[in-house]
Amino acid sequence: MKLLERKQQELQRVSTEIQILSRGNPQQQRKCARLLYISWQKISNFRLDELKKQIETIGGDTGSAKKKRKKLEKEYEEVREKVGKGEEMKESEGANDSTLSIQTDENIYLGEQQPEVKPIHKDQFGVYEQIRATDGVEERMLKRKKIVSESEDVFTLRIASLRGIEKDIGNMIERIASPAIIKFEEELRLIRKRSIKDIRLLKIEIAKLEKRLNEINYNCRTCESSMAKMNLTTKRMLFDLIGFVVYILRNALYLVARIRDLLVSQNEN
Repeated sequence: MKLLERKQQELQRVSTEIQILSRGNPQQQRKCARLLYISWQKISNFRLDELKKQIETIGGDTGSAKKKRKKLEKEYEEVREKVGKGEEMKESEGANDSTLSIQTDENIYLGEQQPEVKPIHKDQFGVYEQIRATDGVEERMLKRKKIVSESEDVFTLRIASLRGIEKDIGNMIERIASPAIIKFEEELRLIRKRSIKDIRLLKIEIAKLEKRLNEINYNCRTCESSMAKMNLTTKRMLFDLIGFVVYILRNALYLVARIRDLLVSQNEN
């Protein structure tokens, strides 16, 4: 970022020097303007790359991250639009320059100037130095991109290696765990068979117990009915005995009364 700010300051200085040369040689003015445009374009492209990297490095879904990403994207679009407009203006200026006579402008300029005017040196205002510095920045950026690309290739290879190791570990775990799993499944099947057999035996025993319980219940009901019948028979016998006793007592009283009457009648006679 400091390098970009320094380049922008140098670009501003070059722009100021070109404005000072607005009354100078038209050919030199056009050359300086072209150099200024090239410098501006390279710095803008450099800024676009920096903004793109910053946008890609921003992570997270927090409010501050979204706000910062939105701000950088807006600045990225503005710089890209400026670069596109600058290219359109350059094309239109190139078409206009092709229709004009550069030699005529230079002759008019030379005719109006005083003979003691000093010629402008080739790199008097540091334009070529600015271009060389920009080229150096571009070369460093290309080298950095190359290093990043190589790092990405190494990272991809290491990821592939790690995936291969992970696959081998999975296969090893499967080979180690397979016998244990098979043995566990066999034991589980045996346990299920034993459980089924035990359940069948328990069902048979339960059926036998239910049968015995039903027999006991039947015997209980039979005993209850027998006891009820016995109780009823006992009551009847008791009632019959009481009736027989009453009958005997009645007959005895009748005989006693008969005998008494006979004795009374004999005494009277």
